Amino acid sequence: MGLLYKESANATGDGALSLTIGPNGTGRANTDGFPWQLLWVAFKASDAMGTNDTVTITLDSHDGATYDALLHSDSVSGATSYLYVPDTPIVVNHLDDLVIAVGNAGEMTVGLTAQWAKVIGEA
Repeated sequence: MGLLYKESANATGDGALSLTIGPNGTGRANTDGFPWQLLWVAFKASDAMGTNDTVTITLDSHDGATYDALLHSDSVSGATSYLYVPDTPIVVNHLDDLVIAVGNAGEMTVGLTAQWAKVIGEA
């Protein structure tokens, strides 16, 4: 399996933050009919995150909500920065999106970045 065309998207804001990546998202994956793979997710906050704040990564299936799935969830209590690199590849159908959300009860400024690549070849 090879990776081509690394792309990234960013979101910045105060309060809860969400970034949708994929063919229908804010960060549009140029997949040309190929599946794509999440490489990493990172954020930097202006202050420590609250005690109940989390980061989640959810599959938003092109086939409908019945097929949506929570792929990753992590507490980020007290964190001012965060990096998630999947232990195993998260390969997504070329029609599907991933929604990355950061709970931010303290409403500090958070910068969120995700990077992905088109998958070519056989797994």
